[in-house]
Amino acid sequence: MADKMKNDCGLCEAEVKKNLVLAECGEPLTLPLAILNMSCDFRKEWDKIQEKWHGVPEDIKIKRRERRAEYMSRPGVRERINKRNQTPEAIAKRKEYHSRPEIIAAKKAYRQRPEVIARRKKADNSPETKAKKKTYYKNPDVIARRKAYERRPDIKARRRVMSRKRYRIPAVKAKRKEYYQRPEVIAKRREYAKSPEAIAQRKEYGQRPETKVRQKAYYERPEVKARTRARAAKAYLKKKAKAA
Repeated sequence: MADKMKNDCGLCEAEVKKNLVLAECGEPLTLPLAILNMSCDFRKEWDKIQEKWHGVPEDIKIKRRERRAEYMSRPGVRERINKRNQTPEAIAKRKEYHSRPEIIAAKKAYRQRPEVIARRKKADNSPETKAKKKTYYKNPDVIARRKAYERRPDIKARRRVMSRKRYRIPAVKAKRKEYYQRPEVIAKRREYAKSPEAIAQRKEYGQRPETKVRQKAYYERPEVKARTRARAAKAYLKKKAKAA
């Protein structure tokens, strides 16, 4: 029985587990570290505990990055990982992990660090990143995927709520007003409005049942009716004066 309790290195498994618990709690070990390191299980867990208590040394971080870069550069590795990440099990696992409250809080705290904000801003404004984004967003698959995402009812509703909150900010209002009053922006919008794509989009949007219902409700408002009548009367008087 005692032989079964021993691992390949001749150490008692109960003694190894006991020392791991002591190391986790910061207590002194019952055996010398050189002897305990003969156990592969202890050495792996010991390294994890040391990283938890003291962090990962910089030289170890560099070696890990180099090792990962070398592994990812091997032929077929990236394709295999991408294929595995697209499986339903992997997607569900990622979704569950990223929806945990502690993960959400940790990510939020990380993104709010000044050095992280500065690093992200610097990376986003670099010419290489801008060129890469421009090429990526021109990809037909990406365009189709973004259009399908934007047309989802839940995304539309969420965007409307966020837009209303954001556009109420005085600074945002002033910035938008100044942007849309620029001559080049006005010219670009007019040119786009005359394009076949924009005309087709407006036609398709106007034929939607929900759009017709919303337009009918809008034109039945008393203030809209009064404004329409005033505009029509003004146009009639102007036409009459021109004829005379």
